Amino acid sequence: MKIIFSRKGWDSEYGGSPSPIFPDGLIHSLPIPEKGSGICAANITPPSLSHHNVNLGQLFSDLSRGKLSGATDIHLDPIPDHTITAAGSPITAAGFGQCEAAAGHLDKQGVVRDSALFLFFGLFRRVHFISGKWCYVRGAPKIHLIWGWMHVGSINKGPPFTGLHPGLAHHPHASPSRTYPNNRIYCPSIGFNIGDRHVPGSGVCLHYSSARQLTQLTPNAGCSDWELPSWLVSENQIGMSYHTKREYSHNPSANPTVRFRSAAKGQEFVFDSNLSPSGVDAYLDSVLPL
Repeated sequence: MKIIFSRKGWDSEYGGSPSPIFPDGLIHSLPIPEKGSGICAANITPPSLSHHNVNLGQLFSDLSRGKLSGATDIHLDPIPDHTITAAGSPITAAGFGQCEAAAGHLDKQGVVRDSALFLFFGLFRRVHFISGKWCYVRGAPKIHLIWGWMHVGSINKGPPFTGLHPGLAHHPHASPSRTYPNNRIYCPSIGFNIGDRHVPGSGVCLHYSSARQLTQLTPNAGCSDWELPSWLVSENQIGMSYHTKREYSHNPSANPTVRFRSAAKGQEFVFDSNLSPSGVDAYLDSVLPL
C-alpha cells in the first residue's frame, strides 16, 4: 500500500497561521482561503466545535488577527468526514481533489485505488480564549500534525465527472470552471484493515496525540524537523518521495526512529509500505483513532 503524507490546511503561505489545538486537546484543520468559492467561513460550524461555541468564521478572524474574516471564501477540501468538516456547506460526501503537477506526482508514484492511504497533515499550534478571542499560546511551538485520513476507493477524472457521488456535485474540483490539467477527485473506500482492526475508509482525528505528531517531540525542534519510525529508511535512504536524497539521523539500537528535515515544497510525500512492511501496521494503528 502507498502511504501518502498529504499537506493540507492553513500554513505560513495559505491562511498565514497554524490551525488550532484547543485547551482540551481538540484539533481542527482550517481550510485555506479561495476567492469566489461560494462557501464562506462563517457558514461552517463543525459539530466538533459546538461546545466551544465557535464557527470557522470566528477562528479565521481571531487567529489571523483580522486579516481574514467570516466572509472569507474557503477551499473546502479535503473532506475526510463531511459530518465534521462540511456542516453548513452544500458538500455532503467525503472527497479529496487534486490537480496539475501534484496530481501528476501521485500518478507517477503509482497511487491507485484500493492501494493508497492519504494521511492528511498540517501546521498546528495551541490556542486559548482570552478577552473574548481565540489566540495562540505564547511560546507554544508550531508543529506538523496528522489530522485526517482517506483510503482510496475510487479516482474520478474530469471535468466532466461521470459517476461522481451526488454529494460531491459542489466539490470545488467538480466545478466546470476548474479546467486544470490532471484534475481529479479521490473518494474513500468503505474501509480497510490494520491487522485485525477494521478502519473506516476516511475520517478525522478529533484530538491531539503525540503519535500523530510528525515534528520531533524534543525541545526547540522546528516544525519541519520530523521524527518517524525507522521503517521509513530503505536501502540507505529515506523511502519517501521528495526526500530520497535528504540527510537523516538513524540509530536503531538507541532509538528506532529516523530524524530528518521534511521538504518545504510538495503537497504529497509518497511512501511504499511494501518496501518496508515491518512496523507499518503498528504505526497506522497508533495514528488512526479507534
